[in-house]
Amino acid sequence: PSAPAEPTPTNLPLPTSAAATTIITDVLTPTMSPEPNSAAAGLAIRYPDFTALDSYLRMSPVRLYLAEGTANSSAFILSGMPDSRTQIDYLDVNGDGEVDLVLLFAEPFMWGVNYIVVMLWQGTQYGAPFAIVEDTELNGGVAYEQADWTGDNVPELIWQSETVTSGSGYEESTWRQYVIRCQAECAVIWHGVRAVVWTSNSFYIGRGVQLTEIRPDPANSQVVTRSEGFSLPFISGDQSFPWRVEAAQQAIYQWDGTQFALTTTEITDAAYEIASIQELSATANNQTATVNYEFVPGNGQQFDSFLCRLWVDGAIQGESFACNPYFTQVQWLNVLGDEPAEIVVITLYETSAWLHIWQAEGGLFTRIAPLSGDLINSAWPPIQLQNLDDDLELEIVTAILTVATEQFCFAYPDPGDQEVQSC
Repeated sequence: PSAPAEPTPTNLPLPTSAAATTIITDVLTPTMSPEPNSAAAGLAIRYPDFTALDSYLRMSPVRLYLAEGTANSSAFILSGMPDSRTQIDYLDVNGDGEVDLVLLFAEPFMWGVNYIVVMLWQGTQYGAPFAIVEDTELNGGVAYEQADWTGDNVPELIWQSETVTSGSGYEESTWRQYVIRCQAECAVIWHGVRAVVWTSNSFYIGRGVQLTEIRPDPANSQVVTRSEGFSLPFISGDQSFPWRVEAAQQAIYQWDGTQFALTTTEITDAAYEIASIQELSATANNQTATVNYEFVPGNGQQFDSFLCRLWVDGAIQGESFACNPYFTQVQWLNVLGDEPAEIVVITLYETSAWLHIWQAEGGLFTRIAPLSGDLINSAWPPIQLQNLDDDLELEIVTAILTVATEQFCFAYPDPGDQEVQSC
């Protein structure tokens, strides 16, 4: 059967940051005089445990922030109650000298939510919870830090959430960032998409990436973002498809006292296509290195693919390696700072870039470096050889896509009583 239409990567217009709604969800409306620690009275326990938080959040009205395009997950408390997977921190988020409560939850399984809840201490009790919630089909991830974006010497909360959607071998991960400013109450003063990565492993292998660099500039009361990305719909198979590099855009958001509002957008680099990188032969010192390849058809359980092999002056050098000959480059480079030069091959395979280096030894060539890196950047080659310290040797620079850190992992017991880490 013919391959299906290639997926369209998530189109990421620059976020406006202002398109959001605060919803007051009344889960309980008391009709009698409030008891201590009830929703109406507020939570008067300074450092509540999970049980106290469970009881309070089930009853308490929640000020729920919904970003544009997110679902109304007002029942999030019932689908993800605080437990041992929840991270609770106490820190001053509004500059009044009193520590407040920050609660984080990341869905470790399927069809759940990520959320952050902020509760301000108001002298004798916590105020109404403020929450941001995101739905995720697969296991999500959350992280936060504090940084002063507004220049008032009171750090904001910077919350990041990873959500995942999937279907028929297609998976898309989205990382969003929210800036929360707390005074008497909390509010989101900026939000945007930090990264989107999609991968197809169904009828074909494809990959697309959109990354946004976010630079707060408190001295000028601004936030500057720059986004770029690429789409490579077919990485393996018997056809060559172009590497589409998306236009790079810059946006400036100006602080107006209540939020960072979008003021200007500019395309800094136009979109273009890399039709093919197929440099399969290179000559140096009267020697010619050539990469030959053969097509390996899929069998229903494996994808169509290619195998490449290095030849030098007609002689086979070592074992074959997986490759995409439509995006393969061979060259002679003095990587080790000695003589003679080494043979360097850069190629794509599945969703990674691969670098192979062969060193000459007594007339033979020995492969000394098969290294890989993630395809997250628009530049070719995707793995760089650079002299970073001004010596005679080249360093290898690879890209690794990672968001979760050990600090934001949650440990919980599995049914077999073994501790499991979820990031």
